[in-house]
Amino acid sequence: MHSDLQWFFGFILVVVVLTYTGWSARKGGSLFLPATSTVAVQYGTSPAEPPAPPKTKEQEIAEQIKQAQTEVTKLQTQVEQAEADANASPLRGALTISLSRGTSAANEYVLIQAASTNIVPIQLTGLALQSAVSHITVTIPKAWRLPYPGGIGEGDTVMLAPGERAYIITGYSPNGMSFRLNSCTGFFSQGIGFTPSLPRECPSPARELSADAAAQLTEACVDYISAFPGCTSPAGALPVHLANDGNCQAYVFTKISYGQCVALHKSEPGFYRPEWRIYLNRGETLWRARREVIELLDANGKLVSAYSY
Repeated sequence: MHSDLQWFFGFILVVVVLTYTGWSARKGGSLFLPATSTVAVQYGTSPAEPPAPPKTKEQEIAEQIKQAQTEVTKLQTQVEQAEADANASPLRGALTISLSRGTSAANEYVLIQAASTNIVPIQLTGLALQSAVSHITVTIPKAWRLPYPGGIGEGDTVMLAPGERAYIITGYSPNGMSFRLNSCTGFFSQGIGFTPSLPRECPSPARELSADAAAQLTEACVDYISAFPGCTSPAGALPVHLANDGNCQAYVFTKISYGQCVALHKSEPGFYRPEWRIYLNRGETLWRARREVIELLDANGKLVSAYSY
C-alpha cells in the first residue's frame, strides 16, 4: 500500500474518533468517567437472567468507533485488492516460475512452466524477468525451434504450448545457441556439459541401420554399428580391424550424426520435446542469494507470476 493511501485511511479513522468524541462532549458525557446505572432485579419462582444494564453513551461511542475501524480496514483491503488486480496480467495463471540458483551463471536458471489447462500457446519471447528488489530486468530472447549448430540468426519466437516448460539460463550456451529439445539433441551433450543435463534419448545407430544398408556392409562393421552408443558421433579413427573397410568408414562418418538423425526423424510424431533451453549469455549471476523476489512480466509490464525466497 502506498504511503498516501495509508495516510488517507489514518485520516479517516482520526476524523471518526474526533467526531464521536465531540458528540459525547456536547451531550455532557465523558469518555473517561462512566455513568452509573441502576439494575432492576425481578424475583420469581424460577431463576431468570437479569436484564443487561443499559449501555452508557461512552460504550455506544466505543462500539461505533470499533465499527468504523472495521469499515476502514475493509476499505483498505478492497483498495489493496483493486491495486493488485490492476497490476495483474491477462496471462496470470497461464505461466508460473521457479528458480534454481547456482553458484555461477552457468547453473543458475528460472524455470517457466505453462499450465496444462491453457487452451492456446503462450508467447514467451518478449516477456521479462525482473528482480523486485534490485530491479534488474532481462528480456526473454528468441530460440531455435529446430537447432543446427553454427546456425546464423536469432532463432524463432518461443511459444509455450500447454504443459510445456522453458529453462531461462543466466549463463552462456555451451553450443552457442538457445533451442528446443528434440529426439536428437542428446548429440549436443557429447563432450559438453549442460545444466540441467540434456536427455540422451536419441535413436540408436542399430535402429537407423536398414536391412539394405546392412547388406552392403561386412559383418564386423554391422557388429560395430550395433554396439555404437546412442547420441554419439564417431570421433577419431575406427578400430584397427575396420581401418581398411572403406564402406564401413563411409557409413559411420556420414550416417551417425545429429544432422542425419534430424533428417530421418523430424517428421515423426513426438520428435519435438516439450522443453526449451534459453540462454541470457551473462557472465555473472543475476539473482540475489537471499531475500529475493523474481517477477515474470508481460509485454505491458503487468505481473504474470512471481517467486520469492
